[in-house]
Amino acid sequence: MGASGPGIFENDAALEFIGTLREGRATPVGDRISAAVRAVGQAEQPLTVEQVQRCLAALALLLSDLDAGTLDGAPNPPELLAWFADLEIELNPARRLIAAAAISRVLLPSDNRWRELWDASTDGPAALGSVVRLRDLLADSAPES
Repeated sequence: MGASGPGIFENDAALEFIGTLREGRATPVGDRISAAVRAVGQAEQPLTVEQVQRCLAALALLLSDLDAGTLDGAPNPPELLAWFADLEIELNPARRLIAAAAISRVLLPSDNRWRELWDASTDGPAALGSVVRLRDLLADSAPES
């Protein structure tokens, strides 16, 4: 593993994921974001560090219209925010449901290499804080019934 810091975009997997999304056609971006989140939210195998990193990058994009600060640490956040906004990929009910499941799964320490990495680090609270922030944004954005 290369670069690795506690921020959502302070690792190679997240940066590569964003790069891949931006290089490809606009149509499959929503599918790739959903797939990254679903891979964690529905995982039956232990989570890898890279799976979680891609998932958190996808969640940060999905929640960026609520708080552009979710893109802190990403390459050129204002440009990334504008690019993603132009795609009009929304946090629809299906994505909201799987996003909640993914965040819950990331926060669980069992069978989770990402948590093992950060639980053993002095930067662990900062890394977990990023996930908690995403969780809170998702909860605050829930439509009222």
